[in-house]
Amino acid sequence: MALFDVIVDSSGGGDVTTIDAGLAASGSVLVKSGTYTEATITLDQNNTFLKVEPGTTLQMDTGGFVWSANECQVEFGPGCTVDNAAAAVSLAITISGTDNHLQFKNNCVVGNISVTSAGDRFTLDGGGWNTVIESIDCDGDDSIIQYSAWDSKANATITLEAIDLAGNRGQVKYNKIIDSDSYGLYATGGSDHLLLGNIVLDSDLNGLFSNAPRTRFIGNFATPATNTDGLALAGNADDSIVVANYTVASGIGNGIDLVAAANNCVVVANRTSSISDASATSTVQFNDLGTASCTVTGTAQSGSITEADVVAGGKTLILTLTASSWRNQAAGTLATAFQALLTGDEGGGQAWEDHKATILASGTVVRTSATVMTITYAAAGSYDIASNDTITLAALDETVLESETSITANDTSYLITFVP
Repeated sequence: MALFDVIVDSSGGGDVTTIDAGLAASGSVLVKSGTYTEATITLDQNNTFLKVEPGTTLQMDTGGFVWSANECQVEFGPGCTVDNAAAAVSLAITISGTDNHLQFKNNCVVGNISVTSAGDRFTLDGGGWNTVIESIDCDGDDSIIQYSAWDSKANATITLEAIDLAGNRGQVKYNKIIDSDSYGLYATGGSDHLLLGNIVLDSDLNGLFSNAPRTRFIGNFATPATNTDGLALAGNADDSIVVANYTVASGIGNGIDLVAAANNCVVVANRTSSISDASATSTVQFNDLGTASCTVTGTAQSGSITEADVVAGGKTLILTLTASSWRNQAAGTLATAFQALLTGDEGGGQAWEDHKATILASGTVVRTSATVMTITYAAAGSYDIASNDTITLAALDETVLESETSITANDTSYLITFVP
């Protein structure tokens, strides 16, 4: 019995339109090493095992490799090329069948791949070193993309996400994305995706991005190229989990960015350059933002104000963080936190400790940005001291910071001078 039911050989000119030609039912096909140049090559027989010998080129001119069959396994040997020469953005492989498995061995070069919404339970396994895939747009449910390398700048005239998930419950694991012209790893639709252990280097837009609810980013590494975020959660990414990732911002971007509409997310135990949390409903704690510091400026600094200034109100303390971020909290919560952090030493019944709930009332402490907190003293008409009142700023902690790091500001003592 022959090892393969059908053998396809390019020696007769390299033309083949139906790559499973000769199969009356499920079976196995061997594509011999060579170059195949038909406009469209199809795989439409269910339950086919297709093995492509090393060094083979499928260089289609129009339609690409069109795979509509179900429950097939396609294995490309080392050094194969799969592409579509019709245009830069043309699809090399289109998969619309279900329960299919595609595997590339070492040193393959692959163009753009599309898995349609009919292509559920698709698995792509890179499985080797130095294989480069241009892009994949995966709309099928329950798909797995793993152990592959991606470079969407293989053709500089197009702009594509390296990996784009739009189905449900996609799993993208242990891939290496290099030099993407757009987002590196992009969960644009569906829900409940798992992005685990991927590396994204030099993407032109956000390295890791989700606009899908309940996305889980675990153990990924991302360093984008220009003025973009390492990891971003957009408006539909509610209830997402971001844990144990290493992300670095580029330029004016953020290491991790949560927009206002990304509700009820959990961002914990990440190593990142900065966090911007505009959601106000998310849990952002125990993240490592490197060596952090706080610089204090403003008109209420030590030695600059008198008792009358506090009575009148309007003096400011401006706290600016480096390598850390302020928690995004409600006005009343922020005011209460800084009432505990700013304490006075003068007694007498009308000093700072007696009036700080008025001086630091809700709305006087404003998170101006992820790194700047502006405190503006409210008027305290009954403030009345008999000697100097020294206000001390305690070490900043997780009650106001997005990380567990405790930061002592460069200036912690503010003198309010008694004027008889």
